[in-house]
Amino acid sequence: MSLTYHPFENIPAIEALHGSLRKNVPDFERAVSVLSGIGILKAGFRKHGFVKMPLLLMGAALIARAWTGHCPIYEDIEVQNRLKGNDDGSPSAV
Repeated sequence: MSLTYHPFENIPAIEALHGSLRKNVPDFERAVSVLSGIGILKAGFRKHGFVKMPLLLMGAALIARAWTGHCPIYEDIEVQNRLKGNDDGSPSAV
């Protein structure tokens, strides 16, 4: 038996809210990221030598950014454009 009590531990709505708040990349940027990532990956597979690995890593990073909807650089510089407020002050997904 656990010594700590977590009243909100297994509530699906709270887990979904946590996941949506972690996202800081809008859907349009996610689509651009995945398309760019695929293009850079294709270019990386065609290259040889020193250029190949950086291209593959950049393409994979862009696809991961699109998949998760979270950008660590946006987090570091405190950009939060995933949710924008309505006229009444309530957040709405962009």
